[in-house]
Amino acid sequence: MYERSYYDGNLPFNQRTDVQTAHTELTAALQRVRDHIDAEYGPQDWTDIETLEDRGFGYCRDRDNEGKKDARNQGRTFTLSVEDFPAIAEIVMEELKPLGFTEVVDFSDDEGWADIYNTEDGGYVTVMISEPDQKFSLMYTTGCRPEATGPSTSPSQ
Repeated sequence: MYERSYYDGNLPFNQRTDVQTAHTELTAALQRVRDHIDAEYGPQDWTDIETLEDRGFGYCRDRDNEGKKDARNQGRTFTLSVEDFPAIAEIVMEELKPLGFTEVVDFSDDEGWADIYNTEDGGYVTVMISEPDQKFSLMYTTGCRPEATGPSTSPSQ
C-alpha cells in the first residue's frame, strides 16, 4: 500500500497539471522572481539553478497511480538579509499565485522560511533566508503528477 505525500494534490490524479507543464511553469515563474529580486535589491550572483538537462523527472506513486515528480533548486544567493524576507516572499507569491500556489505555511523564527503550497495540483515552493550567512534559497517540489502527454523532453523518461 502506497501512502500519499502531504504535498500531493487534492485533485484526482488524472486531472492534475502534468509534470512537464508544472516544471515549465515553475521554472519560468521563479526566473521572473530572480529578475524581480535583481531589480529591487541589485543584481545577485545566482547559483544552484537546476534545469531539466541536469536530470530528468523522478518516478512516483499516488495510491494506484504511477507518475512523475520533480524537485529542483531554483537559485541561491548570499547578499539578502532576513529583514528583506517579507518583501521577497510577496514577490514570490505574486508570481506563484496564478499557478495555484496560494497556501502559505510560514516557519520563520530567526530566519525567513515559508513553503507555498498548491493544494489542488500538488507541490510546494520553499523560499528561505538563513542567518547569519544571508543565504537565500528558492526550490520547488511538484508532488506526484501525470506524465506529460506527447513527446518527452526529459532525458530520463
